[in-house]
Amino acid sequence: MGSVGDRHETARQEFAAWLREVRIRGGQPSLRQLEGETEAWGHRVSKSTMQEMLSGKRFPNINQAVAFAKAATRNDKEVVDDTRKKWHSTALVLNSPAPAVPIASDPAQGTIASAARTPPSEPAPSDADGPQGRNRLLPRTVVLASLATAGAAALVAWLVTADPFGGDAASPARAGSSSSAGAVPAQTAAAAGSSSGTSADPGTWTGQAPIAVQASSASSMCASAWFDGSAKQYLAQLQPGGAPPRTAVRLKPSIQVTVQGRTQQSVLLTGMHINITARHPGPATGIVVSSGQCGGGVTERHFDVDLSATPPTLTAEPAVDAYTGQTTSPAVDFPYKISLTDPEVFELDVTRDCAGDCTFTVTLDWVADGKKGTSVLDNQGRGFRSVDPVSRPHYRLQPGVNGMELRQGG
Repeated sequence: MGSVGDRHETARQEFAAWLREVRIRGGQPSLRQLEGETEAWGHRVSKSTMQEMLSGKRFPNINQAVAFAKAATRNDKEVVDDTRKKWHSTALVLNSPAPAVPIASDPAQGTIASAARTPPSEPAPSDADGPQGRNRLLPRTVVLASLATAGAAALVAWLVTADPFGGDAASPARAGSSSSAGAVPAQTAAAAGSSSGTSADPGTWTGQAPIAVQASSASSMCASAWFDGSAKQYLAQLQPGGAPPRTAVRLKPSIQVTVQGRTQQSVLLTGMHINITARHPGPATGIVVSSGQCGGGVTERHFDVDLSATPPTLTAEPAVDAYTGQTTSPAVDFPYKISLTDPEVFELDVTRDCAGDCTFTVTLDWVADGKKGTSVLDNQGRGFRSVDPVSRPHYRLQPGVNGMELRQGG
């Protein structure tokens, strides 16, 4: 059945997988946006905490989990209720004692070692929103009874959640890449190796890539977009929450890249670069619309992208708290080391758009088992788009007497 420590780790990973699914259901909002939204729901969860929650490094308390679900889905009652139920079932498993010594794996069997991260008799976090008495430790008899059913399910859950992107990240159906979710799977160059499994260069990786890569367009609380139509058409095609029409092109877009190993074997990410794949003149039609309260805070960035440079540049930036303006972590450039339980999340913020209208891709370089490989993020073959409509009329989206309205000159 596996050790208690294995069950603890599996339970964390299973709950983290649920939180990732919740985020996809809500349209894959950026962690920066979710940080502000959770505060609006009464319990602010920092971006770094959410990264640990989504990767399985941290099991959140009930308030953090519920605030995350509310923020990600705009308080979808069914999803929020399911999140609360899943949190309590996970807490039951985590409340059991874990061995002090990690259980080693058997290399011959290919099993994965999982160190017990939960201290003995770790209490389940409190639920401030629940009935009285929920803040106490769960009775040990209840814990033991629950383990009888949870133990068998834990091994199955590990197989399901070990790869959060469902096998090959290039497969839209298994990468959660529906248009409503806004997920953009990476096309992995290494996975397209020859069917014979051989390569002219022995130093090049062949076969399925050892990493799962996924990218999504990160929403912004201060969004500007170019729309090829009139102000009236823009208002008619607004999405829920005042989001731009689906055909609008975001200016200075942000791309969030999540990279995770498929096994416990470490993979070294050695670099990332931008490739311009097409260039066109700037748009001669349409309008530019801005929304949100821009310029009021300090933006947290990981990498700044300048698409106007030749070649485009990608610069590591420190993480800055959007509320205090203080640096929470220094700028860290490549290389990075990842594995199944050690993912990385990169946020690429375009600080300068292309001159005109261009399409670009993001290439991630890596080394595994002494062999090199690359993964290309190309937005399902369409590429990411950057537009600089400097000559077009500008509007600002704002609430009016009869609903949302556009005011020219914004």
